[in-house]
This record gives sequence, structure tokens and C-alpha cells, in this order.
Amino acid sequence: MTTSNFGVPIIDSIATQRQLSRVIMHNIVQLRQQSDGRGITEEFSQDVFTDEIRVIRIKPVVNGARTLGGTTNNLAFNTNDPESPLTQSYGMRLRHVYDQVLDIAQVSMDMIPLDIISGEIEQVQQAIAKNINASTMAQQISEALQLSYETDIAGDPTLIVWTAATEDFLDTFMDANAYLDNGDEENGIAVFPLNTRIGLLRPVAKNLLMKGNSSVFDIGNWKGQDMLKMGAISPDTVPNHHADGFLGELMGVPVHMTSNAVWTLAEKWLGLTAGDLALVYGMVNASQGTGRGLAFSRTVQVIPNPRGQGIRILPLYRWGHETWFPKSVALIVTDSFVNPIDGTPASLTVEGPESQS
Repeated sequence: MTTSNFGVPIIDSIATQRQLSRVIMHNIVQLRQQSDGRGITEEFSQDVFTDEIRVIRIKPVVNGARTLGGTTNNLAFNTNDPESPLTQSYGMRLRHVYDQVLDIAQVSMDMIPLDIISGEIEQVQQAIAKNINASTMAQQISEALQLSYETDIAGDPTLIVWTAATEDFLDTFMDANAYLDNGDEENGIAVFPLNTRIGLLRPVAKNLLMKGNSSVFDIGNWKGQDMLKMGAISPDTVPNHHADGFLGELMGVPVHMTSNAVWTLAEKWLGLTAGDLALVYGMVNASQGTGRGLAFSRTVQVIPNPRGQGIRILPLYRWGHETWFPKSVALIVTDSFVNPIDGTPASLTVEGPESQS
């Protein structure tokens, strides 16, 4: 056991006073960024106290239009066989859990005149937000990289590549939106709607976006100067970093700065080494492609500590997500990025860091 040294603090052999601050230094993490209708869909998960949620999609009709007097099927009545509704089922398991027990001894609360209980619960809430951000991104990234790996073999790359030497980052961001404009016709989506998208950028990408777009942030552009003053990427926006990282809108898409700490945690969720995704500079997602469920109504219990006088904090947060349509995710990478999926294995598993070997 290590205790304090009564010989310090000291100045010129004279003992000085030590005082514990009554104000706790707060950790800062970003709140949940992707929300229902922006990047992910949560409307499928109204009853979340279950293991798996089943979602049904009605497939598009197969036959199209015809011409009277045409080559075939040209009479007054359509001669094609009648169609019946076809459906596709998707599943979403809610198996990610945060339930780390926290013990606070009464002697600690007596000796440290701070509100440790509220402070610890706040830390739990921050850990939850950080893990939900990271695990959701990890799910989307894994599916996008899998699609890229498979299509690269066929000579049809799907990643949005930013080439530093020749391209402004704003142009690449526009390319990512153009990728989503193509939709996913195989799954009945002609175009991913603009009002369902969200952009998540690393700090380095945010910097590139604001520095490279000189035509907007020009000294002769008074609105651009206003935006520079606020640190925003669109007029009339008050950006934040400590809440959800909102920077403003580009092309109708809300853009958020996602801290490197969240990207690093996403790497852990994927079982990767820190830095494997360092050259993934951002992503633009549409909500139709990813479902998420949050089982949060029973969150934190505080009970007497069974080990002695004190309390035990019992958090219980459970959630899950699936990316059904990988084409709903546009990953922005540099031209030096190497896909960590190399065929052995040809996939990435999204698993809580505490459950990995």
C-alpha cells in the first residue's frame, strides 16, 4: 500500500500546506454522434428487451412497363404472370453490454470531500457514449472494408480515395456524397436520401477541409471570415467539440469531428492494432443501411456494498447494431491506405474489447 509522503510539499526545509481541491477535473468525451435518421436507424428497435430484432423489407416488384403494339406482351391485357410480394429478413442482435461494477468504500467518501458517486456515474455515461460511437463506426467500417475487399478483386474499388498531391479534401467529401447518390439498387434503394446522411471526420480531415477550401475562407468573403471566427464549416453554425463535435453542414450533410480516441477505440472493437485505420480520414453514412437498438431503460442501480460500508454502482447498458447495406457507407481514405482485410480472414468481427482474447 502506498500512502502520502508527509515530507512534501516543502520549500527551503519549511513544510507547506497541501489542500485537496473540491472541484473534480472532468474528463471530456463526445456524446453520441449518429442518431435515429442520421447515419443509423433506431425505429426498428422500439422493444429492445430481447436478444434479436427481426426486420422485414418488402422487395421491389420485378416486372416493368410495356408498350401496346410492341414486339411482345403487346395486347390490352398484360400476359405476364401475376406477382406476389417478396420479402427479405434481416437480424440485429443486442449483445454488446457495459456492466462494469464500481465499488466506493465509505471511508473513501469520508476522506475525500467530493461527490464521488455523481462523478463515477458521469464517467460511466461517458464510457457508454464513447463505446456506442466507436462500436457503431466499427460495424459500418467492417462492412465497408469487406465490400471493398470483395470488389477490389473484381477491379471495382469502392473506397473514396483522397490524393493529397492533387485533390482538395472538399472535393473528396463531395465524391463521398456522390457515391451515396448512386444508392443500392440491388436492395431497392435508388438513392440514399440527403437528409439521412451524416459525416464523421478525423481532426486531421477537419483541418484539411477548413484549410484547403480557400475559395470559401477567403479574406474578401465576409461570411467566410465569420465562419473562420467561429471555427465552423457553414454559416450560422456554432460548432462544438465536447458535445457531439458538430461543425456545420456541407451539401446538406451534418458534419461532425470525431476524436482520434473514438477511432482508436473502434480499432479495438475490430480487433485491430492501434493505427491500422489511421489513414481512414472520415466517412459519410446514410441511415437506411445501419440499424441500432439501445436497451437503456434500466441503466444504473446504486446498492449497499456487500463487502462492507459503502456503495456499489451497477450499470447495465446493452445495445446492438448491424450494417445491412454496406453501400450506405462511404469511407474516405488516403491513397496510402491498405485494407486490413487481406483474405486471411476475409472479414472483421465487431466484438467488445473485454471479450477479445
